Amino acid sequence: MHSSPDAGPSAPRKNSGCRVETSDAVATSLSGDAGSAASSQARASAEGRVLELCAQSGAIDCRVVFSYHNQRYAAVDA
Repeated sequence: MHSSPDAGPSAPRKNSGCRVETSDAVATSLSGDAGSAASSQARASAEGRVLELCAQSGAIDCRVVFSYHNQRYAAVDA
């Protein structure tokens, strides 16, 4: 039995196993008034974006506190 290409849905595609490489950054203001996180494929882009987001909240003293590549993070402030 042969099937034509138009006979129905194709077989599900297999996951290629490739992941998207990401760089992430976290910024906060020294006064503690603002904080944000951003992700991008390039470290410089992630750091620039996170500083923009922090400043948009009204803080004038934002700085990147850490950045990382292909990892997850958790932060706690007490």
